[in-house]
Amino acid sequence: MIKWRNRKMLLLLSLGIIIVFVLIVSYDLGYISKANYIRNYEINEYSQVMAGIKPSIVVDGLAVYERGEGDPVLLFPYPHADAEIPMAYSRLADILVGLGRKVISFDPPGAFYSVKAPTCEMDEMLESAGIALSELGIDREVDVAGHSMSSLCALAFAIKYPERVKNLVLIGSMSGFPAAIKYGMPGSTWKWTDLDYWKVMYWGLKLTNGSGSVAVHKKLSNLMGKASFHDESFHSELEIRQEDYTKGVPIRRTWSKNMWKNVDYSDQLSSVKARTLLCVGRFDTQTPLVLSEDLKKGIHDATLIIFENSGHAPFIEEEITFRKHLVDFLLTSG
Repeated sequence: MIKWRNRKMLLLLSLGIIIVFVLIVSYDLGYISKANYIRNYEINEYSQVMAGIKPSIVVDGLAVYERGEGDPVLLFPYPHADAEIPMAYSRLADILVGLGRKVISFDPPGAFYSVKAPTCEMDEMLESAGIALSELGIDREVDVAGHSMSSLCALAFAIKYPERVKNLVLIGSMSGFPAAIKYGMPGSTWKWTDLDYWKVMYWGLKLTNGSGSVAVHKKLSNLMGKASFHDESFHSELEIRQEDYTKGVPIRRTWSKNMWKNVDYSDQLSSVKARTLLCVGRFDTQTPLVLSEDLKKGIHDATLIIFENSGHAPFIEEEITFRKHLVDFLLTSG
């Protein structure tokens, strides 16, 4: 009888420990705690690199940029709060401006100078792009470009508004979240037995659910950023300060949650009518080559360029080669 009672007490104690552990983890991941999102954190966080950068116009709280001269290119920004500078002043924008093109872009609501209340959904990105073009008086078809997650937005724009897209440039792209999960990070970069694999999973869940801080946001960005380059010397670490642990989570981190639910264009690729240039690094672990190969199969008029010495950003690691392919593609557009 005493042995049974001891065994019962041990089982109850074990169950209690498990429940407490689950509650602690659930709280830390934000499933049962209050979310703490912050808007427009980039204004103060990256004030030095943003010195002198201002939007061309602000429309109902949406910051719109027009930079350069020549035929316009709509360059989609990153929708997920993972940038230190507005897309209109990024390395990719510099290349387009240097090629004699006018870059049109915007800050997603809740990021940089866009104080408009964010929903962090795809329709918001497409609507913002339409506002940017309209407010700048561009009512004809234009070239559209994007990199990584912003290329997914560019793809969505070409599918929803095929009449508005002349040429489409997708760099390190994908058809949606199901494809990204199947082929992309973290499994394409680390084995499940690697600690970094679980760091990406854990930090990602924390941030998506509004738990964590700017410090966690930077840690995840540093980890994924380093893995994105074939030559790690191109990677620059974000500085993590002590006060970053007291700040909330950038609001646009919720993009990942909404994308998981709603974004998959794998069965709509034939709707793309524009000539399409697909660019991918041979060593891209975020959006591996197979993702671009799937896009090429589904998009009727698509050209795939593989950069043999690049990871996720061939326009940085092989800029000269990237420029050449981009010029060749745009000059043969007719």
